[in-house]
Amino acid sequence: MMRFAFIIIFVSLSAEATNHFNNFSSLSDLLLAIRYPVFQSKQRIGALEHSRKKMVQKIIKETGVNSFKDLNLSFIKNPTHSALLYTDPWYDVQTEFYSTLHKESFSQRWLALQKLVYFSDYGKGIYQSMMAHWGQYSPVLEGRYYSRWSKVSIKSGDSKREFNIPYFLMSENISDLIKMEEHSPYKDLIQGEDLKIFLNRTNTFSHFQRQELAEKTVLNHKIYLRTVANAAKTIGSLNYLTGASSKTHSENRIKIFIDKFCVDCNQKEKREYQIAAMRYLERQKKNIAQYSPKSMVNSFCKDLVRHKYHWNVDRLRPTPLEIMINNTALVNYYIIHKLKEKNREAIAKTIMSQDLGILFLTNAINILDKNQEPLGTRLSCEAKNLNSDAQLIFSAIDEAQKNVEGYITRVNKKIIASKFNLKETNSTLEYFVQTNQASTIEAVSSFPQGIGWVLKSIAELDQDITLRKKTDAFVSWGGAIVGIGLTITGVGAPEGVALLITSIGIIKGIGTGTYFFVRSEFEKEFASEIRLAMNGTGITNEENLKYHFENYKKLKVSYIKDFGASAISFITIHRFALQATGGDVAKSHNILERAMDMVKTQRDKSFEKIQMLITQLVKG
Repeated sequence: MMRFAFIIIFVSLSAEATNHFNNFSSLSDLLLAIRYPVFQSKQRIGALEHSRKKMVQKIIKETGVNSFKDLNLSFIKNPTHSALLYTDPWYDVQTEFYSTLHKESFSQRWLALQKLVYFSDYGKGIYQSMMAHWGQYSPVLEGRYYSRWSKVSIKSGDSKREFNIPYFLMSENISDLIKMEEHSPYKDLIQGEDLKIFLNRTNTFSHFQRQELAEKTVLNHKIYLRTVANAAKTIGSLNYLTGASSKTHSENRIKIFIDKFCVDCNQKEKREYQIAAMRYLERQKKNIAQYSPKSMVNSFCKDLVRHKYHWNVDRLRPTPLEIMINNTALVNYYIIHKLKEKNREAIAKTIMSQDLGILFLTNAINILDKNQEPLGTRLSCEAKNLNSDAQLIFSAIDEAQKNVEGYITRVNKKIIASKFNLKETNSTLEYFVQTNQASTIEAVSSFPQGIGWVLKSIAELDQDITLRKKTDAFVSWGGAIVGIGLTITGVGAPEGVALLITSIGIIKGIGTGTYFFVRSEFEKEFASEIRLAMNGTGITNEENLKYHFENYKKLKVSYIKDFGASAISFITIHRFALQATGGDVAKSHNILERAMDMVKTQRDKSFEKIQMLITQLVKG
């Protein structure tokens, strides 16, 4: 059953745009690429329209019907046609198509909501964090396949038969598909024995209350499953990516974690989450520098020095007697306070510039003040203390893992407490929206019926400062923020923590206005590429980083469009160019642009061809 709310947006595809779309090796690659945030809504709608047409052409050929108008009827006449969409490559295409479609729907509904509600930076920060994650997230890589169907009922006499029709066939206009809100009645959302219990426990509820409770219950459960699955990646990351444990040991830790905390998962789901977590680790291992606890100490310390961290500041503090004897000591007292502010900023910048910098969010590495804000690092950063500093890394890993487990434990309790309680169910959803934007948006990508509730929660949190302060008080630096941050992003993505910290306003006055701290996920990715190309010593000032990132972004968009490649593929070729030029960012961008222009005019447009041209151009 569907509610229709049509707002028609006409998108005309130029021949050039269509050619760009045709460059991609598969529709699923195109649909994943077009979710990248640098692409505008018009481009995304165009890609969706192009993909839908290709999907229609494919299903027409496979079903043997004559035209589009006969397709819907063919699924009624021959229900076995539905089985076609449960085969490869339909799995990948449908999953990425609907995820992209739902992202565009989420974006358009957010824009419409802003005409009615004023959002502060708090609400905007939550939305932007969700959209940034959605732009990088691929359900296919997680092994999470999704297809969307529309039910058609046909009544004959006293009997009624229902048929499933693929959702992408419901309209020839892609904007119609974007605007149609999904609606499944609560009796379809909750079935079997669960429905009997649900009806019994909600016997005083109205029909609308039951519907709202069912929708939010299902949405919360889906977010919970994504939260546990993402946390499993983090548990593996803490062990494997830090070099603290072997791959086998890390995999075992993942299994133990899932068995313990995924209380509502069956054995098949548990196994799928374990496999997805290991795939994640392998991808991350390719994109971060090789680490061991000792090498992490060296890398952290280099960045602290680079960001002008001052050790032993407190030893400079004059006593009251010294100030009385020598008034100039009072000046030194204020200098000390300035140095402390510089230290807090240096710590924030180090978190952002290190792949595993999130471990600075632990008490093991940070010295915290009475407000649970960073006062300084426990790392001595002296060669003679390398072993003891490395031990702090091990302690930070243990602490972070406990905080992840603590967060999941808290989530489990909230899920249990919210059963059949509309107020608690709403509170649980708001808690997820506030603390775990990544898992929330992952759930919505395959449950569009929850989009409206997520947007409503953002609005309510934004308007009610008292309401959100309850969670903000619980989420503190050195406390639950570590578990939440790791669960959101995985160890290899500390920028997600920066988005979370910025949105809930926990850290005050430690460089939150600086470019390094608030830069987006994609700027962090760029900075990481520079560092990797220069073996962990990449240095560029903030203004140059801004300038180079703009060129990087233009090159990336051009590469995705012109060569039908993914963002991941561009990262590889960009890193090759950086390494070929010895880390000269300006030169590498110039050469990469020239190589791409040269390849456009040639028949061979392969990745290897671009690499060869880069090598030739570097040699002159």
